[in-house]
Amino acid sequence: MAVYLLDCSKEVDPFTTTLDVTLKATVFEIGGVAPTNIIHTNQDWYVEVEWEVTGQLLHHLGGTWHLSVVLDSIGPGLDYQFPDPPASIPMDPCGDGKYKYRIDVKAGQVDARDPDGTLYTVGVTLGSEDMCKHPGQIHAHCTGDELHFVRHHP
Repeated sequence: MAVYLLDCSKEVDPFTTTLDVTLKATVFEIGGVAPTNIIHTNQDWYVEVEWEVTGQLLHHLGGTWHLSVVLDSIGPGLDYQFPDPPASIPMDPCGDGKYKYRIDVKAGQVDARDPDGTLYTVGVTLGSEDMCKHPGQIHAHCTGDELHFVRHHP
């Protein structure tokens, strides 16, 4: 015969269930000159993204981060996402909560449709996915100045 315990209690300390994410991103040209927000279509460039997870739940996070750079054309034109699909970065529940990832974009992957170039707003999106491949509850993004892509003149 089994004895079932029916009067159960639980406690989750609200002060130990905190979690926060900070995100920052920087655009770099390879072989370019200042200013960095004007990029020739024949130049490689990249975005370096850093984020940090802090709080008591840090070591309980398992799953995958999904990260991408998005260019939204100002005016008519194509929009871009690098990489497409987003990069998948494993979460490290035993780590310090700091992550760094570089997204490279090769020359010629972004079009300058007009003779005077094309402006794009640039953003970075970060999302989470749990270990069961369900969309997670952590989402972050950052946006910055416009990037001006201009055609290369030999």
